[in-house]
Amino acid sequence: MLSDPQQRLLAQALSESPVRKVDNFGKNIIGQIVVSKAPRPLQFESLLERSHIIRRERDPRVVQILDQALTIPITYDGKRSSRETTHVPDFLVEWCDGLTIEEVKPVKRILNDRRFAEKRRQAELFAAQFEAEYRVFTEADQGEQTLSANLEFLFCFRFTPNHLSELDERLIQTIYQSPGMTVLELAGTATPFTPYQSLPCIWHLIYTGRLCADLVSDEIRTGSEHTLQLYPSAYLRVDLSSYQLPLKPGAI
Repeated sequence: MLSDPQQRLLAQALSESPVRKVDNFGKNIIGQIVVSKAPRPLQFESLLERSHIIRRERDPRVVQILDQALTIPITYDGKRSSRETTHVPDFLVEWCDGLTIEEVKPVKRILNDRRFAEKRRQAELFAAQFEAEYRVFTEADQGEQTLSANLEFLFCFRFTPNHLSELDERLIQTIYQSPGMTVLELAGTATPFTPYQSLPCIWHLIYTGRLCADLVSDEIRTGSEHTLQLYPSAYLRVDLSSYQLPLKPGAI
């Protein structure tokens, strides 16, 4: 549950966001992405930001994500005068127990910005006023490249196909009864649908965390359905980076 200061900040962000539109003047990759935990399509200014959004959506502790939602006043003091400017962080994330203001940047851009440390300090003070936390993420926080590639693949199945929605609970129950089945073996139980008709539903259950699979060891590609094993969602944990990773069978 959010505190009163956190609720005020969230209400302000919901009423005003986005306070800016992304651009590609720096020749970066921009776009929008539709996720279930956002009230509207989210803007991104790099593939790094896009990947960050996907990981946040999969985190079961995240309630909603807002982009370009806040304007933070920043003052740089010089020897003779000061300069006032603003900082618009990439995301405001509502968690089940708090808020984080999040900036996603490549390490190279941080190292080349001599004023970044001061901007970060003032942004942290701003966040503290609302009992929130200001956090910076780089490519070093993205984890395994295999995991990133697999999340990009699974993102295509973030919504359940309408004609397969009735399968969800049946497939989950089957895995609870027989953990360790491969994707294709599970698909074979989805009568009257053919195995390949039911695959989108299984990929969706993995993406949403309702089924657990090893997304770190090997990249999902054609034929992976023959070898990728599935386990109940109880096998999932959320690590300190808030990314879902599978535990070994029997760990819980």
